[in-house]
Amino acid sequence: MKTRIQFTIILAALLSAVSLVDTTDLYAQPTLSDGVRIVGRVVDSSTGEPLLSATIYVEETEQGAVTDLDGYFSIGNVEPGLYTLRVSYVSYATKVITDVEVESGQTLRLEVDLQQATSEMDEVIVSARVMRNNEASLLSLRQKSMVVSNAISAEHISRSGSSNAADAMEKVSGASVLDGKYVYVRGLGDRYMNTNMNGSKIPSSDPDKNAVPFDLFPSSLLENITTTKSFTPDLPGDFTGGSVNIQTKDYPDRFEIKLSASSGFNTAVGAGGDMLLYDGGRTGIFGNPGSNRQIPEAVLSANNIPPLSSSFTNEENALELDRLTKSFSSVMAPREIKAPFDQSFSASAGNQFDLFGKPLGIMAAFSQSKDISGYTDGESARYQLTSNAATTEGLSNQFLLNDQYGKEEVLWGGMVNLAYSPLRNHKVGVNYMYSKNVESSARFLSGPFTRDLPEDGIFETRVLKYTERSLNSVQLKGEHQLFGERNGIRVEWNANRSTTEQNEPDLRFFTNDVLTRQRSNGDFDTTYQVSTSIYPRPTRYFRDLQEENRSLDAFVEIPLDNVTNTRTRVKFGGSLSEKEREFNDREFQLAQDRFNYTGDPNQFFAPENLGIDEERSNESFFRFNHYLIDNTQRRNSYSGNQTVQAAFGMAEMTLFDRLRVSGGVRLETTEINVASADTALTAGRIDEKDLLPSVSIVYELFDNINLRLAYGKTLARPTFREMAPFASFDFVNSNIVVGNPSLQRTLVQNYDFRFEWFPRPGELYAISLFMKDFDKPIEKVFNPIAAASNPEIQFRNVGEARVYGVEFELRKQLDQLSGIFQNFDVGLNLTFVHSEVSIADDELQLIRALNPGSGSKRPLQGQSPYVVNTDITYSNPSIGTVMSLFYNVFGPRMSEVSVGGTPNVFEYSRNQLDFIAEQRIFGEMKINASVKNILNEEFRKGHEFKGNDFFVQRYQLGRSLSLGVSYSF
Repeated sequence: MKTRIQFTIILAALLSAVSLVDTTDLYAQPTLSDGVRIVGRVVDSSTGEPLLSATIYVEETEQGAVTDLDGYFSIGNVEPGLYTLRVSYVSYATKVITDVEVESGQTLRLEVDLQQATSEMDEVIVSARVMRNNEASLLSLRQKSMVVSNAISAEHISRSGSSNAADAMEKVSGASVLDGKYVYVRGLGDRYMNTNMNGSKIPSSDPDKNAVPFDLFPSSLLENITTTKSFTPDLPGDFTGGSVNIQTKDYPDRFEIKLSASSGFNTAVGAGGDMLLYDGGRTGIFGNPGSNRQIPEAVLSANNIPPLSSSFTNEENALELDRLTKSFSSVMAPREIKAPFDQSFSASAGNQFDLFGKPLGIMAAFSQSKDISGYTDGESARYQLTSNAATTEGLSNQFLLNDQYGKEEVLWGGMVNLAYSPLRNHKVGVNYMYSKNVESSARFLSGPFTRDLPEDGIFETRVLKYTERSLNSVQLKGEHQLFGERNGIRVEWNANRSTTEQNEPDLRFFTNDVLTRQRSNGDFDTTYQVSTSIYPRPTRYFRDLQEENRSLDAFVEIPLDNVTNTRTRVKFGGSLSEKEREFNDREFQLAQDRFNYTGDPNQFFAPENLGIDEERSNESFFRFNHYLIDNTQRRNSYSGNQTVQAAFGMAEMTLFDRLRVSGGVRLETTEINVASADTALTAGRIDEKDLLPSVSIVYELFDNINLRLAYGKTLARPTFREMAPFASFDFVNSNIVVGNPSLQRTLVQNYDFRFEWFPRPGELYAISLFMKDFDKPIEKVFNPIAAASNPEIQFRNVGEARVYGVEFELRKQLDQLSGIFQNFDVGLNLTFVHSEVSIADDELQLIRALNPGSGSKRPLQGQSPYVVNTDITYSNPSIGTVMSLFYNVFGPRMSEVSVGGTPNVFEYSRNQLDFIAEQRIFGEMKINASVKNILNEEFRKGHEFKGNDFFVQRYQLGRSLSLGVSYSF
């Protein structure tokens, strides 16, 4: 392990050093100026690639500049006025740009594309085209790309009122978001996608998933989000639905500060309304957990917790058990509070400087937000198909509970980005980002539990939960052009170290039941009891996860245009990725010796009722009220490590002017080891080598119309959690989920076809067809050997699966319809998907025993048969008004695989309509307002059986209203 780390550091240092020994022309960058500037980028019109050392000349002032490694240029100290620019590059047609208007106090940004020269083409004259960080720029890059992709810009993210990356991804074609944080692309969930930040892979902070929670990334830190849907060998091989790259903000081209703040509330809770929450569990500004949620120092330092049996007559043991029992917080039930307002704040600043005559860019940003949500009118239920129910029109109900829930969530983060060009052909940079998400929640459920209690019995359960997730990432990257500019060799590298943590300090459960009996005289007797034969004792969990990810990626790109007499690029490189995880689980229970529950949890767990019962104890015979039990199981803590090494080679060639072909192969070696802290249990291990070929073909039917074909072989690896024999218990549904050390990786064949038409800048019509074949997909399945009272769900490789579908996209400006629509544009994307997974044989036998007509396949978990996103925007720069209306709906998606033949649980369709408005009031100050979830449709999950719906969870989401202000200078 240390050898690999040292190799990573040495290789990164060597790649950086090339900037000191390169012998290319040291033509100086233009000196940056505090005055008005013309800035922009020059790219190849056919490929979209940046052109290094293109010259830009202002005819009226004789000022000039040369583009850098990324094609950017800057001309400083330009007086306001109208200018003509001449842009030239060797073997490309010179472009003359007229009507370049420079206004006082504003930097002008241009986008210039050059065409390769022909005998008939000497010079092209066009009018100026402004470059912005917007959808038009991203669509232009997409048009020239060799991969099937989608992207959303900072401009569109701002228009949509998205507070984080998860909100933004809901607007991407084919994407849907589960639980407000997990992104599914083309209906494929966490195991079939990977997430990168600025090109480097991000580890997950969720112990149960491979997915990165997208709500960790505040929208104010984002430049754009790109989703690649087809595989090429220079990409990691572990994605099938999509590879998502979150691009954080780069430094600006002049001094810039932006500030914004907003406040609001959710109508399901209401500002100042009553809501459930942790007693003493407020998150604060930065979500610090506080000492009352940590394992007490007395327990950590104790050799062991004395059992009750040895504490009856042993005074030393009795006093020690009493001390340890009383060391925990006595709060075990939620309380009602007055809901505060939602609030958010963000700030960013950046500038460029001269360092030794070369440009140094710096950008820093910070954001913080707090959101309040909850409901009081929810329902939770469980149904089961039995032999008696199979002939009826309904499922047998096991419980039906009233559901109350409250959550306070804090998200904050910061980022610093530095970039420096020591030489014109070289660029190095460093990016640091920290993000933290904290959730404090409380839940109370009560109602009939017919499976375990008599008809007049009432089941009550409470959950107090505090979760903090964090991401800490440092990236070093470099770009270098060697041995010439027109046909030089390009080298890029990226070294990354990131750590993620998820802590659940003091997850508390307390369950009881209530029996009401009527006496002969008509009076009622109410009995409260804690029935440990039916459900666990009052329990507290302490869980923490630490994961570290180290990676190095590098590639070399060599142009062979002079050899092949056509545009040809050969690219090869490799990567090394190492991941280590530690997961620890401690469990403590409170047992009752002599104390009876009378219905008040605060009194039941009051400090005076914990430990020794002073009224009933003496020196020779101690009695206890509540006493502490350490129920920690070593098997529930585990460690894992994963090493993935890769090498790839690929080539891209332009044939017959309009035909581009790219192909190659990637070799990935995978080594995964997962071991429980209980060494008697079988450890999980995967050691595989996979060749992953791909080919992509792009045919330009016309200058603005592409036909795309792509094939690629990818894979999906099981997560540490899925391979670890860690048993987690669902208190409400009474299921036990256990990992499987025997899991294997999944191989996937991917096929894509796309037609795309770009009528004008910023406009798009596209249709895509795709199909994916899975070998040994991993699914949650029912384990028939487990006890019926506690059904067990396990991860297994099932036989095969297939997904196929079609996507439609449209983005259109409406000015061509009529002059009154000149400030309107619309967007629409539709995705229709069909998926099927083979059901394991033993599970299928159980299903058909109760429902003989059941098929042998089911949909993929999380797969929606359709996803619809549409928006219409009015934008009038002259008066500073922007208004947008967004609509989203997804088809019913399977959220849980049910046990024992009961129909699977689906999350039902839900229509969402959001309105966002922004108005410039003076200068660069703007006010913004939003109303989200205008339709306020109910969240519903349930079974469908014989034409009837049986809901297992339902509640009102509420509408979110906010008002804010922003200012930039």
